[in-house]
Amino acid sequence: MQRVDISAVHQGLRYASNHVVEGNYSVILENVSCLQTLSLRRCEIDDKVCKELANKLEYGAPASKSLVSLDLTSNIISDLGAEALGKMLRRNRMLLQLCLADNRLTDKGAFYIFNSICSFALSKDDVRDLKLRYLKYCFRKIKIHEQCEKEIVNRLKQESDKENRPHKSPKKTKNRRDAGTSDFDKLTLMEQTEKMAKEFINDFTDIFDNQNINIRRGRMYSIGNFKVCYLNLAYNNLSYFSVKKLNEVLKYQRTVNKPDKCKGLLKVVLDGNNIPKVCKEMAQIESYLDTAISESISSELKEVKSIS
Repeated sequence: MQRVDISAVHQGLRYASNHVVEGNYSVILENVSCLQTLSLRRCEIDDKVCKELANKLEYGAPASKSLVSLDLTSNIISDLGAEALGKMLRRNRMLLQLCLADNRLTDKGAFYIFNSICSFALSKDDVRDLKLRYLKYCFRKIKIHEQCEKEIVNRLKQESDKENRPHKSPKKTKNRRDAGTSDFDKLTLMEQTEKMAKEFINDFTDIFDNQNINIRRGRMYSIGNFKVCYLNLAYNNLSYFSVKKLNEVLKYQRTVNKPDKCKGLLKVVLDGNNIPKVCKEMAQIESYLDTAISESISSELKEVKSIS
């Protein structure tokens, strides 16, 4: 039996220096909607298992709604595993921290991660899934509207029956409406239905809604994943090209209006790679990250002041 260290019941789960022969770690994320942190350090996780884990964190999966930290330090994940994680990050908007230190990533693997953090073109599958989600939303909204309208009509009918009921000493009612349904009555009914429906369903929001995409030359582009704020790629096989790409990503994140409650990258660890310690790009990266942290702290202080 493998040793399991549960740091917080239903919130954090950590395996350390354990190896499951079948490598079936992905079962941890099945039907889980409350797990927040998962650490699988030194568990000999390869690309196949990494891909299975990434699939469990795809948008809409139970674990994708709660997991905020994934630690895969000191495993045997290569660029193929990083590709699966990068694909997952295109749509996952819950994960805040991803640690891939001490693995087998090259610049190619790092690029898979970076490309999901900056702007990218939506694939045919992305567009199809977006349309299906919007269609599902429309059907749900129509159903709710019908239920609300039915409830309002029944209530109005009951009120009308009560008013028309004979009384021993009838009293004149002020501003009483004429019998029948007028245009005014219909308009009021629609307004009441819309107001009631808004209590049960909000406007359509999605990872690829109008606030998170832009159109260029007739094609849809996502603004990227601004949810991930901590990325650890230390002790891999990265070179100067990854440093240059990271600098481009951070520069891009500085130029885009971030979605609500999204901070963008705040910390990136590259220690132990074959990269220059001193270069123009590294200086710019440090400057971008320092500015992002300062803005994040300032934003949080404003929120605290507004609440108090």
